[in-house]
Amino acid sequence: MFLGNGGKFLICVISMKLKEFEDEKDKTLNKVHVRQLINFDNTENIKVSVVVPIFNVETYLPQCLDSVLNQTLEDIEVICVNDGSTDGSLEILKDYLSRDKRIKIINKDNAGYGHTMNIGMDMASGEYIAIVESDDYILPTMLEVLYNTANDNNLDFVKSDFYRFYGEGDTFIKEYHQIDKSGKYYGKLFSTCDNQEAYKFLMNTWTGLYKTSFLRENCIRHFETPGASYQDNGFWFKTFFYGKRVMIVNQPFYMYRRDNPNSSVKNKEKVYAMDKEYDLIYGFLEDSENKESFLQALTFAKYNNFHFTMDRIDLEFKEEFLKSTSKNFNKMKDNGELRPDLLEEYDQHILNWIIEDPDKYYKYMYQINTDNYNILRKFLECRIDIKNYGNESNDIMVLDYDDPLCIITQPKWFNNKNGVGTVVNSTSGSLNFSFKCVNDGNLEIKFKGIDYRDRNNRKIKIYIDYTEIIIDDEILVSGSNVAWHDDPFVYKKDVKDGQIVNAQIRWKPLNTESDLKTQTDYEKILDVLSECRIDIKNDGNENNRVNIINLSDTDCSISQPGWLKNNKGIGTVISSAGNDLNFSIKCVRDGKLSIRFRAIDYRDRKGKRVPILINYNNIEINGEALVQGSRVAWHDDPFIYTKDVKDGEIIDVKLNWSPLNYDSTVKPEVTERNVDYLKSMNDMKNIEINALNEEIKRITQENQKLKEFKETTLNSSSWKITEPLRKLKHLKH
Repeated sequence: MFLGNGGKFLICVISMKLKEFEDEKDKTLNKVHVRQLINFDNTENIKVSVVVPIFNVETYLPQCLDSVLNQTLEDIEVICVNDGSTDGSLEILKDYLSRDKRIKIINKDNAGYGHTMNIGMDMASGEYIAIVESDDYILPTMLEVLYNTANDNNLDFVKSDFYRFYGEGDTFIKEYHQIDKSGKYYGKLFSTCDNQEAYKFLMNTWTGLYKTSFLRENCIRHFETPGASYQDNGFWFKTFFYGKRVMIVNQPFYMYRRDNPNSSVKNKEKVYAMDKEYDLIYGFLEDSENKESFLQALTFAKYNNFHFTMDRIDLEFKEEFLKSTSKNFNKMKDNGELRPDLLEEYDQHILNWIIEDPDKYYKYMYQINTDNYNILRKFLECRIDIKNYGNESNDIMVLDYDDPLCIITQPKWFNNKNGVGTVVNSTSGSLNFSFKCVNDGNLEIKFKGIDYRDRNNRKIKIYIDYTEIIIDDEILVSGSNVAWHDDPFVYKKDVKDGQIVNAQIRWKPLNTESDLKTQTDYEKILDVLSECRIDIKNDGNENNRVNIINLSDTDCSISQPGWLKNNKGIGTVISSAGNDLNFSIKCVRDGKLSIRFRAIDYRDRKGKRVPILINYNNIEINGEALVQGSRVAWHDDPFIYTKDVKDGEIIDVKLNWSPLNYDSTVKPEVTERNVDYLKSMNDMKNIEINALNEEIKRITQENQKLKEFKETTLNSSSWKITEPLRKLKHLKH
């Protein structure tokens, strides 16, 4: 047969790649000690080689192996690669081998996920290779359906949808995930190497089959870096780089577990594993002749993995990782290699923000006000109320959504004789989801902001700027629609039982950086989180109280709440969102005056109080400076002033404060109440223990000189000495 120059060149390239594959295979085999190769004699008539990487998964391994061995396609081999497990995983493998000779075991020293996958694939004898993670499992027809699809169409690889699941038994929940959100590639033959849009598919390596010759002729392997994080990214990227004959099946077969505490998805320590993997992917592109053509794909994949990493790592690493990523993206930009074309407009805006001003991005997204970024994220979130009105059994079933951190609930207040309602909350800025209608009915979807209330249970307007709302390809909003809880954007439609509804939403918080200047209530929310609160009580009998006079902040709130009223008197609460406040207190009746300087009572949706830290820079009462410099307080750890007072006595108060954030020079006091919170904020490292010890010695010596004084004779200057000792007691806790 005459091949011509083109055919000869192709054969030459394949030969070179096969030689490269053999060299890499030898390196992998000799990298660590392989202790056992068990049952590798039979290599004939194998349609699919299933590679199962294993490291300390004895809890989940039997379910995984049962699902593979019970496949309707029986012409398979199951290559189990034990990566130095220290639990009972190896014993489980040998037990299964004694019952089913399709099991093959590679027992080796630990070398990480990439090495484990490579050696398993290198030993494969099947026409196609499948990957099944040892803490997941697969449905019975997966290998048969995918093999027939791949074999009938001579595919390089085939992929399918999957389920993400949580729990077991009565707590078992599964979610259907489409790898192609657009839906336009299902059932079609296409090329991933000529279509970078395919890189927008959900990234995974375990929902498909790969032709063994395709992998070897292109030397497609995992990068063999240490650990078990992100090594699948390089393999995934290279399969799409070389894929010429590809199909995806719109059926879910793979069951992906999300509640394994030992899974690397839950491990927040491996901060820079993503950077290392994408440096290796970049090196792979550098060595190819098509780097320029795949820079869009590289930018898209790296951007999305940045967000995935930011969500999974500890808060103490977030700022450092963000700045490192900003430098990497800046380097790509300077080299003319940053190509954000595949990103949505919103994500392009975020990427530019990360590149140009990472400090501002970090403060805005994670840290504005009191360092508790989870608080502010509540004010970035959209809320979508969905109800299929009909009878009490009317409902909707969410099938898929692309924000893994969104919250989907069916609250009791939304459940009545007209049906069961569903509420979706997301802070991602964009959300694509689909749901199925249960029973004929009248569908109503309300796009709004969260239900946020002040201490008097009055709703505060949290504005959300919906920039795009598309339902079933109908563009309902394009540009802007400002909504809040009581003024939502409403969509209605008659629906049939089983009807699928697809929604695409984009939004942003409405603040001073919004394109819209119609509202600035977002800033008011920030003020609420930075306001001081002062609780005042003149204890005596039930008629004791105080009157507030000479108030400098006319916008502040003054109340006498019922919970601060009892048989000892009526309490008063002052709340101010300014930075300073002057006022006077007129005491009504003789009594014991107490003033507590604190922050607001803020709680999460479970009712747990969240520490909002306020830095009191100055507190002066009747001309006496009680705080100068700093006193950090929150609701449960206030600064307290007490004094015996007479009827009609006037108390003058002056104070200045600021919210405590990373710009603050204040090092928070550690107390028994807030030590866990401060640890999570990584502020413990800022406490200078040696300096504190010297201060403690000095205070102790001065107190020794004063011990002959009775407590009743201690004046205000001695309070300044005893106050650090109070801090010392908290520090010892």
